[in-house]
Amino acid sequence: DIPIIGVINPSISLAFQNTKTKHIGVIGTQTTINSKAYHNALLYYSKKTNQSYNLISVACPLFVPLVEEGWENTDIAYDIAKKYFQIFKFPDKLDTLILGCTHYPILIDTLKQVFNENGYKDLFFIECGNAVSKAIKSLLPNSINQQRVDDDLFYVTDTSNKFEELANKFLGYQISGINVLSL
Repeated sequence: DIPIIGVINPSISLAFQNTKTKHIGVIGTQTTINSKAYHNALLYYSKKTNQSYNLISVACPLFVPLVEEGWENTDIAYDIAKKYFQIFKFPDKLDTLILGCTHYPILIDTLKQVFNENGYKDLFFIECGNAVSKAIKSLLPNSINQQRVDDDLFYVTDTSNKFEELANKFLGYQISGINVLSL
């Protein structure tokens, strides 16, 4: 059996473990928010735990192109985040925010700045990639958890320059081993 680990459930599970107020926010792409996947997962966990939770979902479609252009810590990113986050009006209630896109952690400094200015001093941010890696790690035997692979391999179907730049940013280290495949 090969386990299938999605992005939604590990993020919601981590939010449930960390929220004290039972008010959770999620920001994501338009498609992610429109899918109601986080909402449905929250309903499932609410029924499972027999507890009530509130979810505020906000689509932030411009965040992905901002990150891909390298504009994550600019006045433009700040102004857009301020506009998107106008819906979050209860700093005494919301205590957990899921970053529902792998691009969004790159914006973390801007996001924290806007939320801090709006009165959210102790907001717990959940990066969906970290939530997924914790879920995967919990399924692996300890012997595998301790192993480190030195050489990563990457396969792309388009020019690798932009991929390499973004991968270096996302992973926090310089990558090599990029292979361009033709289809």
